[in-house]
Amino acid sequence: MIDPSLRNAAVAAAGADAQVGVLLVDVVLGDGAHADPAAALAPAVLAARASAGRQGRPFHVIGHVVGTDQDPQGLARQEARLREAGALVCPSNRLAAELAREIARGPDAR
Repeated sequence: MIDPSLRNAAVAAAGADAQVGVLLVDVVLGDGAHADPAAALAPAVLAARASAGRQGRPFHVIGHVVGTDQDPQGLARQEARLREAGALVCPSNRLAAELAREIARGPDAR
């Protein structure tokens, strides 16, 4: 939660992996967490999306921010940063997981 470098590397690498079409992430706020976790994650999200785009395939990052506006990082500010990077942001991790499942299943699964 404090050093995002390993997760960022994994997120960026996921965009280059042709078997990955959906990535689900949580961003955790609060005391002891990174000072600006969404801003730290955003470059990796952008890199992953760009890598998948160069391959001509869809790639979705779906996220949920765990926290409140009373947290030092600010819930709304963190959600906005993820959206700016192209992530789909859900109000709960359950909804984020369900959305990821639906995207992974594809349009023919209904």
